[in-house]
Amino acid sequence: MDAQKLTNFLVDYGSRDKVSKFFQCAARIQAYYLYHKDKNDPNCLLLTEFAKAASDARKFFRVGRFLYEYTTIVKALTNKNLTTFQRYLTVVSKTCWFFYWFWDNCSYLYTLKLLKVPASWKPWFDHESARGWFYGCICEITQVIYDWTKLLDQKKSLSAAEYNFKNQVCAENLLKQISDILTAVHYFGVYKWNAHVVNFWGLLNAYLSCHQGWRRA
Repeated sequence: MDAQKLTNFLVDYGSRDKVSKFFQCAARIQAYYLYHKDKNDPNCLLLTEFAKAASDARKFFRVGRFLYEYTTIVKALTNKNLTTFQRYLTVVSKTCWFFYWFWDNCSYLYTLKLLKVPASWKPWFDHESARGWFYGCICEITQVIYDWTKLLDQKKSLSAAEYNFKNQVCAENLLKQISDILTAVHYFGVYKWNAHVVNFWGLLNAYLSCHQGWRRA
């Protein structure tokens, strides 16, 4: 394994988060099946605690993430290389993600007892966070479809290898966003999946993100 490539991969915040998500979801799925096979299996508790530790680590490193979305919005508004549609779509998308991270951070800070608000606010934080997640995913899927249609228009000007690679990336991005929105609909309350199904969507999303992150490294 290329040590430099591994370093580049792990230094990236998004890649580290998705690696943690992959092991978090994998541990939950394994714990689910072990529990239904033998409720007294000690590995169930071990895997559950591992998944919780991974989840807590991800939440801690996401504190303040909404500031990144704010800077992205500012850059999109002044980026002259974007079409009007791309600019508006980016602004709407990043606004959704801004509120997703903001309310998610509020919920986590309340859990840590660093945010002193009534207990009834916690479910509201979670629901509003899921709202931003759900609508953010819709925007991301729209962006992928837009990028794919542009790629089809450019097909004649690209080499076969270049076109096939970009086509593969678009397909991966679409599958990644579909798996993400299928998780979001659960937490937003649009449709409730079984716990192991939710974790499967999360595992798929994390795998695709890690695969793409490793390729970029």
